[in-house]
Amino acid sequence: MDRTRSNPTSSRRRARGKNYPKSAETEALIMEAAVSCLYEQGFHKLTLQNVAHRANMTRSAIQYYADTTHSLLLLLQEYLVDKIWGEELRQSLALPSGPESHGDAIDIIHDHIDSRYFIAWNELLIAARTDDTLKPIVDRGNQLRETIHLRLTDIFHTGADAERLRVYSALDDLFVLVLHGATFVSFANDTAERVEAAKKVLRDLYVQVHDSAGRPAALSV
Repeated sequence: MDRTRSNPTSSRRRARGKNYPKSAETEALIMEAAVSCLYEQGFHKLTLQNVAHRANMTRSAIQYYADTTHSLLLLLQEYLVDKIWGEELRQSLALPSGPESHGDAIDIIHDHIDSRYFIAWNELLIAARTDDTLKPIVDRGNQLRETIHLRLTDIFHTGADAERLRVYSALDDLFVLVLHGATFVSFANDTAERVEAAKKVLRDLYVQVHDSAGRPAALSV
């Protein structure tokens, strides 16, 4: 008897042993399912099984891309950094030079702050405060984010003297802190009009300070 043919699981074992090419489309589907878990249910519901359910895949299929929750988190932090700060960089680079672009640059940041990706990233940040295994993963994401921020600073603040660069950097930080705070205040169902009014005042201030530079703002959340 041909034992290979009589055993229906033998071909599946052989298939699992092969290194089939991974699909970027499938990996993105898995990442989007993981983002949804974080956004809708929080960090402690981020499991391979829950991600598989949301992606309409089997757990074993998920494990071909990320065999543990830890490896899933490594992929996810890179995905979130690209979706937030990588996209911010790509859109900012497409802006024309000139004072009229200052408000556009700020609006790009505002849109990313309000996104599900940013809220998912903050779920990781909050969980990392008390989870020693998660902290190195978040730190790695922060390093990637800082690399993008330095690129933006180099591109858009080139030529600024030391004093002006100091003012720009402080204003960058102030604007970002306000946007971070606005995101969390919105969770408490605070008056949206008050939040929007505060952001508009700071936006106008930011544009006024940068008007003399002739370049769009280098912001990074």
